[in-house]
Amino acid sequence: MEQRVNIKFCFKLGKTAKETHEMLVKVYGVDAVSKKCIFEWFKRFRDGMEDVKDEPRSGRPPTSTTPDNIERERRVLADDRRLSSRMIAEELKISLDSVSNIITKHLQKRKEKDRNVIPHPHLRWTGKKVPYVVDPSIARYNGLILSAINDYHTKTCVRFVPRTFETNYIRIFPGQG
Repeated sequence: MEQRVNIKFCFKLGKTAKETHEMLVKVYGVDAVSKKCIFEWFKRFRDGMEDVKDEPRSGRPPTSTTPDNIERERRVLADDRRLSSRMIAEELKISLDSVSNIITKHLQKRKEKDRNVIPHPHLRWTGKKVPYVVDPSIARYNGLILSAINDYHTKTCVRFVPRTFETNYIRIFPGQG
């Protein structure tokens, strides 16, 4: 809007569209509107248009993010937090984009990722056994590391085993977190 006012000002001063663009680039840098946009505004002003506001746009207004749908989605999530966005969209008969919009913008929630999920099948070890090696420089922490490994095993189905000959293994070293 601010740049449009400046474009109108330059038009009234008798500047050309090219001169106007150069001036806007000096002031706004990369955020300046394009030459094409300036030429379009100059044409509107020549045709007698005085207003720099946007013209009404066609298309239907957004209807899925109504207070009613927001409340319906809040109740659905309260009943079962494990539902996927797709399942919520199907149940409420609204678009997936609207569901995501309501969750993030109106309910200020985000899906939590399961930390124990390995995202890509090629990263999984067969037999649910993960070979590991502890870097010798942190050998003094072996007790703590083994305790953490055992704790992880009790909470998941993954078992860590000392590496023997495997080429695919986990190396535990300093600074790893």
